[in-house]
Amino acid sequence: MLIRSILPTCALAICLATTGCRTIERKSPIAATAEMRVGLPARAWEVVSGERELVGLVVLFENPRPAESHYMVRNVWHQDLGLIDSLGRSYRYLPHHREPAWVGSGTIVRGVERILGLEDCQLFEMPFRETRHATSPGELEQRRADRAGSADPAL
Repeated sequence: MLIRSILPTCALAICLATTGCRTIERKSPIAATAEMRVGLPARAWEVVSGERELVGLVVLFENPRPAESHYMVRNVWHQDLGLIDSLGRSYRYLPHHREPAWVGSGTIVRGVERILGLEDCQLFEMPFRETRHATSPGELEQRRADRAGSADPAL
């Protein structure tokens, strides 16, 4: 009698134990498969909106292989917002996304406008030494005001 009462319980336990599924997923670290490209910063430009307001910076990172050189588009606090590759393709970084989003192709100025969400902008080349350390927007505005009397807008 005891065996008859235990038998259904054991049968149920065996059925539940054998019907469970097991999933195995293998992932490799991103760093193991990604190729790192290193470029040295070579030139920089200030991005000025149509309202003559400083809205960002563009830094050219040159690579020994020209096809791997790219332009980083930054805001006034030196945060990277997007990049433009050597073929003129523009990508904007999106929060909480692994890959940047393609926003268009064309000239560097057009790519900067798309990344920063501007209607119109101008690029003014600046001495590169100014972008080697993060500065506040106020410091950049003061430098622009100090250079305003200069005949060369690229200085």
